[in-house]
Amino acid sequence: MLSYVKNSIKNLPPRKYTIEELKELNKQKLEALRKYHNSNLFVWLAKGFKGKNEDDAKRPITLTLDKEDLKSDELKLLRDLNIDTTRDEIKITHGIIKKLINKGYSKLPQFVFDALYRVLEQNPEYNICVEPIGEVVAYDLDSDDYFEIFKQAYYEVFGEDVLKDTFVEKTKQGYHIFLRLTNFIPNGRTIEFITKKEGKEFARYYNGKYEIVYPSIRVTNPEELEGIPYTKLSTKGLDELKTISLDKLKELEIKIVELLEKKGYKVRNEVKRLLGIPIGENGRLHIGVEGTNSKATIEVMPKNKEELLNTILEDVKKLQIEKGERSDWIFALTLLFKWCGLSCEDAFNILTSLEGIKTKFEDSSHNLDWYKTYEWNAAENVNLAGIIGAFQQCPKIDKTNILEILESYKEKGGVLYNKEFYREVKELKKKIIKSIYYMVIAKEKRHYVFKFNIYKIVIDLKKKKELMAEGKEEKEALEEATTKEIIEYPIFKFMDLNQFRDIILNKNYVVVKGITTIRNNNLKNEYELRFEDITGLLNYVSTDATREVIKKVKNALDVLIDAIEWFANNKTYESSCLFRVLERDGKLTIPKVEHHPILHQYESYPTPEEYYKMLMETTYTEEEKKQLLETLYKLNKPHNVLVMAYFLASLLVGVVDYEITPFLILYGKSGKGKSKTARIFNFVDIKTDRLTEYQYKVYANGWGCGFGLLDECKELRNELIQLLKENATSPIYDKKHGQKYRHIYKLCGILTCNDIFDLKTNNPDDLAGFLRRQLTYKVRDEDIIEGIGKDIKYLLKNRLKLQKIFIDWILKQDPQELREVYETIEEEEQYKFIYFGLGLLFKFWADNGFDVNKEYYKEILRMLKAGEQEFKKDVMNDEGIIDILHEVVYNRLLELVKSIPWGDKKVSIEELEDWDILNHYAIELMKKEGYTIYRLEREDKIRIAIQQRGLIKLLSVLKKRFKMNYPDKITLEWFANKLREDHEDHNIEIKQIKISGKKFYKCLVIDLKEEIEEQDLKEEVKKIVEEAGIRGMTTTEVCDRLGLSEDIVERVLKELHREGEIDNPRPNIWIRL
Repeated sequence: MLSYVKNSIKNLPPRKYTIEELKELNKQKLEALRKYHNSNLFVWLAKGFKGKNEDDAKRPITLTLDKEDLKSDELKLLRDLNIDTTRDEIKITHGIIKKLINKGYSKLPQFVFDALYRVLEQNPEYNICVEPIGEVVAYDLDSDDYFEIFKQAYYEVFGEDVLKDTFVEKTKQGYHIFLRLTNFIPNGRTIEFITKKEGKEFARYYNGKYEIVYPSIRVTNPEELEGIPYTKLSTKGLDELKTISLDKLKELEIKIVELLEKKGYKVRNEVKRLLGIPIGENGRLHIGVEGTNSKATIEVMPKNKEELLNTILEDVKKLQIEKGERSDWIFALTLLFKWCGLSCEDAFNILTSLEGIKTKFEDSSHNLDWYKTYEWNAAENVNLAGIIGAFQQCPKIDKTNILEILESYKEKGGVLYNKEFYREVKELKKKIIKSIYYMVIAKEKRHYVFKFNIYKIVIDLKKKKELMAEGKEEKEALEEATTKEIIEYPIFKFMDLNQFRDIILNKNYVVVKGITTIRNNNLKNEYELRFEDITGLLNYVSTDATREVIKKVKNALDVLIDAIEWFANNKTYESSCLFRVLERDGKLTIPKVEHHPILHQYESYPTPEEYYKMLMETTYTEEEKKQLLETLYKLNKPHNVLVMAYFLASLLVGVVDYEITPFLILYGKSGKGKSKTARIFNFVDIKTDRLTEYQYKVYANGWGCGFGLLDECKELRNELIQLLKENATSPIYDKKHGQKYRHIYKLCGILTCNDIFDLKTNNPDDLAGFLRRQLTYKVRDEDIIEGIGKDIKYLLKNRLKLQKIFIDWILKQDPQELREVYETIEEEEQYKFIYFGLGLLFKFWADNGFDVNKEYYKEILRMLKAGEQEFKKDVMNDEGIIDILHEVVYNRLLELVKSIPWGDKKVSIEELEDWDILNHYAIELMKKEGYTIYRLEREDKIRIAIQQRGLIKLLSVLKKRFKMNYPDKITLEWFANKLREDHEDHNIEIKQIKISGKKFYKCLVIDLKEEIEEQDLKEEVKKIVEEAGIRGMTTTEVCDRLGLSEDIVERVLKELHREGEIDNPRPNIWIRL
């Protein structure tokens, strides 16, 4: 079979396809796509012949779903995966696969797959790709020699021919081999066994890479429909993969390493460490001097920094840098610019001229000041080693010569020296460092000191020459002229080094504290050590000489890494980057909170780690507990109860899988105690009236449960609303910030305000999405509790003890029972959360010996639901909108009448009763403004007509003059539906109209109600008030009965009061005399 591979398939030439051939081939691809999906493989599509070039052809497509076609549970799943579902067209990338894996999926949800299948049906140019992730791995072997090595290793481990045992396909220049695992690879990722050379690699793909698979076509020229078909070599299909255990996988890969090295290939030490293969004999490294071949693959080497920079920039310009890749490139290039002596302004100008990279600044509206603050100033202690480490993290770096160029040079005295030249200089000094004998870690007073023991050879060339002159053979003379010695090279020292196992992020990170040079120059108090970027340690070694040893001696860094890993593994303990209640071994607990190296900014006081320490140190006696709870029990009004219930539910966001964690909004006139109870229980006090997205992230950073208080918030802008929506539906918000840091949190929120805050949303979906994710209660006069000022002060003074009492009670609960209780609740998403919280609060009071009326809690929930529509009206602030529209449009018509005469005379207001004159000006107003007021000849009825452009103009007036809270971008359809919802007694429709023969298309038409005669209106008001009897009626109740605006009704009521027909015994109450 191998002979067949070599002779028949290896050098298949590209061929050109026709669309008809692709359509015929697509039948096979559709069948394969369904087969792969049904066998629990994560499938996707690549652009194929629809790509711009050969590289673009391999990129995955973006899938578009129509929101109207999705069911509610499907939309909920997408929201849980942090996918924006607010738009009509929902965009999904293949990145959804990683998120599905984290949710426990073994393949795409059926509705996503069905959409993918339909896309392939309509696009035969696309290719099928499969993502090795979860329980599937793939090997990419780019030569026949690599394949023979893999085949031999496979046979020695499994006793079977790989071509008969699992799926193998032939690619353009190599092979793909797929295997299925019995379990996930812990912290698994793609690994390269040997450094890629000449575009050929030997790699295991896992958890991030995807492979284009049979029966697809390897595109070589998209424009000419030219390509090479992927060929199935094995007897097994991709749906019949060999299943192996993780132990067998490790055994296979160890055998691969062994065979590669026998063949003379250099396997990367990182792979050996992952597989637990010892590096060197007995754990000691014996390493010779590096060879003299330069790694650089370019023909002409730059002679100075300017040439070096220009050479690297030429390489960067050839790349297609995409979203998700730009930040790493900006960081690396910034270090390079600083090292080369450029100014910040010059660096910014270069970055904004590079295709791909400049879009980062354009998309986020980042200017020079932003770049200087967050990128330029953040680049400290710039050196060549740090630059190389930064470029190593850049996506697509393997497609450039940048690393080879940088690693082939050393900076010395302002001149760049080639490695080969530098070795020659060292040899002339007759000192050759041959190997590292072993590593020493010594404890000296308060510090740990890392030292290399170097096995050094000194050759006396003069003595050698003299011995040879005496007649001795060269080999014998060399031996006598050579002396050997072991010397210590101290590297650096530090006060402590700990490895934290972060149980939230599910990763290990190493923090070095008090790192100093041997000369006691304190360089950094705290340093996060990343083994993948170990060259950064070169900033902290003791001397230039030691630095050169590490750079010069082959695998010196590997020894250093092994020593630090051993040290770190012996000082490992669990912690958490968040303050969060978690389940461990069937019980609830709060892990220790440590300052996380990448969570750098806190605005909250105390910070999460400070709060954890304070909470753990807080104690209370039974007598104190009793007194605190008795005082708190007095706060029994709905808003007090809601805050306590909300706090208890919010503590469990890491335990109970809530569909949504809504915000609780308490609003109403000041002085009713809206924020006092909230301030007793909140973790974070967010003190700003016009909160920004960034400010919220900084305040919330590090909090994994509980809630923050936004007191007297006056304005919520669209960016913040989007963030709050995402926070409400995501288990954890986790986003990178700049190059070094990230924001990570899950914080619920209580908003309090006197007047309703301004919502600055872009479109109705944003507004509706926010309103769906909130609970609202309007605090009323009857909610005031008199005479409890001292009690509130007492509770606030002891808020930490009170919180500890609640948290201690929560930690005693059974997590499984809590989840079961939550799942049995049959309420809408946001009410399910607070219903659960009310149940917890009821149990809390009962467990502590207090009686609570369960029906009262249910009544509070009913009040919340009843207040939802009231809040929507309050937040829109559009009461009497039709009367206001009438006023605005009519006044604009009068302005037009005054400015444009009718023939040779000016028109009076009275003459507008003539429908012909009115409609003449109505046409002119529609042409000018996009809205008008008109009357039909056959119907004695006034109408308002508004086109889309007119709606935009009116929207500006409604916001500025009348403080209405409509989104910035609304359509006629949305506005019409909103008006119909609130004004059922008006005829409102969108249609074509004709005014005096002139047609206007797609107008929102509102029929205005005929005005009631003044005297008739007075009689109607007297009758309504009289029916109320001695109880009387409020102005609002009279408005609701008549369907008129409050301004009109209030004017009539005041006139009747002056006439002695009705009385006003107390504010806003009217009775008939």
